Amino acid sequence: MFLTLTSPLTAHCILRRARDKVRALLSYTPILTLCHSVCHSVCQYCINPPSPPPLSLSQGDIVDNIEAQVSKSVDHIEVAKAQTKKAVKYQSKARKKVLLLTLIVLCVLAVLALIVGLSVGLRRS
Repeated sequence: MFLTLTSPLTAHCILRRARDKVRALLSYTPILTLCHSVCHSVCQYCINPPSPPPLSLSQGDIVDNIEAQVSKSVDHIEVAKAQTKKAVKYQSKARKKVLLLTLIVLCVLAVLALIVGLSVGLRRS
């Protein structure tokens, strides 16, 4: 397919536009190169993901120690739950005892007041 040019000015305009487009494309070359390298790196990472480094002996000991501490804390929590239930029972029993003793003391005081009141009242008559 051939272009027919009617004037040298038209050819000059076409060449200038083509040159400007080539320069514009060349200005994007570093960006395109960077995008290509990033995409290539991501693809390589997806295809061959890096394996985690093996644990050294000290790291393994630390992990074992953490697991032991967690299991001990679970045991302590179970004991604490049982002790809390006992404490709630003892507290309710203690409240009942205090209330019962208060009622007994009030009854004794009422009986003493009645005895004193009657003895004073009988002496006057």
